[in-house]
Amino acid sequence: MNLRDQPLHSAGALLLVVALLEIGRLHLFEGIEGRVSDFLVREHANGLAPDPDIIVVDIDEPSLARMQDAAGKFPWPRSVYADLVLGVEFEKPRAIVFDNG
Repeated sequence: MNLRDQPLHSAGALLLVVALLEIGRLHLFEGIEGRVSDFLVREHANGLAPDPDIIVVDIDEPSLARMQDAAGKFPWPRSVYADLVLGVEFEKPRAIVFDNG
């Protein structure tokens, strides 16, 4: 074995040991995975133009305050969402999606 290759072999062995420990027990990198994934998605999205066919309706605090007399306190009854869907359907969307999260 060449002496120049020894640090490379040692680094590879160390990496293998850390990977096995991580998989088996430590979970040191659990939070990092999510942050790296979020970063990669944001970087990818920065290069994309929004689709002009997609419309997002965001209900914020001022909207909730204005709707309180007509719809009641949030979360609203399903009948309010039904009225909303009927109004949106007039525009002939391909899909209507709700995100309650």
